[in-house]
Amino acid sequence: MQSDGSDQKQLTSEPQGSIYQTDVDPAVSSDLRYIFFSSDRITGNPHVWRIDVGGGNIKQLTNGTGESNPRMTPDGRSVVYLDRSHNTFLWKVSIDGGDPTPITDKPSGRPVISPDGKFIATGYEVDPNAPSKIAVIPIDGGVPVKLFDVAPTASASSVVWRPDGRSLVYFDTRDGVSNLWSQPLDGGLPAQLTDFRSDRIYCFDFSSDGHQLALARGDKISNVVLFSNLK
Repeated sequence: MQSDGSDQKQLTSEPQGSIYQTDVDPAVSSDLRYIFFSSDRITGNPHVWRIDVGGGNIKQLTNGTGESNPRMTPDGRSVVYLDRSHNTFLWKVSIDGGDPTPITDKPSGRPVISPDGKFIATGYEVDPNAPSKIAVIPIDGGVPVKLFDVAPTASASSVVWRPDGRSLVYFDTRDGVSNLWSQPLDGGLPAQLTDFRSDRIYCFDFSSDGHQLALARGDKISNVVLFSNLK
């Protein structure tokens, strides 16, 4: 759809013979040719798929047991994704599919590639007994070049880059209310960006020019249901 919500168009549909499917985590390529997404269509396990930006020519890129959150590298050659079948490590595969290569050797979160294409920001588990940190990792993998602590209430895996590449933004949920915080790459203290008084943030991102911010926000309702006399 357009940025004002108009001209909505359905791009994917359930394949013939499928019992169920979920298409999630869409990401548009930097050259605006493709949309990459995760889907459990056909196999029942989530894999990374590619489709033309206007719909059509769908192609499966990965074949593991649980791949999600694809992001294309700015050079247009590869897709970085989260592989849940390998202890939630980050991997990279050609935009045409093929043999993937590992990027991280520790549990990681959703990958987000820097505007200059040199680094990946992600949640990163340095110690399984400690909260995850935000890591900045070279695009081809290796030891993080930067590690940032975040509050226990913050989501390290929700991180996105500011369009200028100078800071990382994540959301922190306290008493059921989420707000955005910005972490400078130079290591300064994080700064609060929003002052919402209600609702949780589920996902967000900046426009490419940095002038707009899109957020999915809402409430979370849970109920307890008692079943009896089951047979």
